[in-house]
Amino acid sequence: VKYAGGWGAIAAVVAYDSVIEEWAAKVRGDVNLTDQFSVWVQGAYKSNDDEYFATSDGNGGFYTYRGITSFYGTWGGDWA
Repeated sequence: VKYAGGWGAIAAVVAYDSVIEEWAAKVRGDVNLTDQFSVWVQGAYKSNDDEYFATSDGNGGFYTYRGITSFYGTWGGDWA
């Protein structure tokens, strides 16, 4: 969904992952400061929890990594 005017625009998108029954949303706002210069801000939220895994490196050490559990909202944390 997008609304645009002479001042700029605001756009939003929402996605639902029916496999894990979670959702994500992103919003972007654009503001025209002049005819040749504009700025934008973007934010996002996702409802699914991040999953972290620990693995041995083979030398007695461990490292952790975040598993991607959804196609939507692949950033770490709830907000981006």
